[in-house]
Amino acid sequence: MNDNYNKNKDLSVEDFKNFSEEEYENLSGTDFDNLSADELDELMKGELANENQEEQEKQEKKRKPVTDKKVPTRKGEGKSLSLEVDEKSPADLMSFLRDKMKDKSRTTIKSYLTHRQISINEIPTTQFNHELVAGDIVTLNFGLSKDTFKNPFLRIVYEDDYIIVIDKRNGLLSMATDRERQKTAYYILSEYLTKQNRNNRIFIVHRLDRET
Repeated sequence: MNDNYNKNKDLSVEDFKNFSEEEYENLSGTDFDNLSADELDELMKGELANENQEEQEKQEKKRKPVTDKKVPTRKGEGKSLSLEVDEKSPADLMSFLRDKMKDKSRTTIKSYLTHRQISINEIPTTQFNHELVAGDIVTLNFGLSKDTFKNPFLRIVYEDDYIIVIDKRNGLLSMATDRERQKTAYYILSEYLTKQNRNNRIFIVHRLDRET
């Protein structure tokens, strides 16, 4: 078979149709008039086969979209998003989440933490500066209710990693007395926090009385 044919057989049929006679002559020194009918027939069959294969590959990609396994797809409200920490990930939890969820503000992420919607290796955490290591699985539960604390005697007005502001009902003691140890705001909040982490402790720093 003509050597020049082998050099130029990757050109498409449309390329050949659009070439002028001069372009045929100048294309790598090839005179396609010297190609036999069998060579031209083989060339066209080969090009058509390549075009059919490319079309099949395009259709296959449409049927099976490529996804990046390292970046899980958020499945919607009421579901969960799990992210694996690798060697290149930020070391602390807040930086990691900001990096992975660029559409979420720092305040929003803190709200998720406050309401115990984020867990590390299936253990809920409220600590934004929790140190991560490669292999940790960070899970955000979108469907968890934010009303995780319910008590008929008090409600939490504000809560973060350092401060809790509450509104307690009239008659509920702030601290324990000799007669009452458990029906107090201090006891109720201590129970709530130690369920999250047994090392959690609270201290009364200020209060506003009814007349204030």
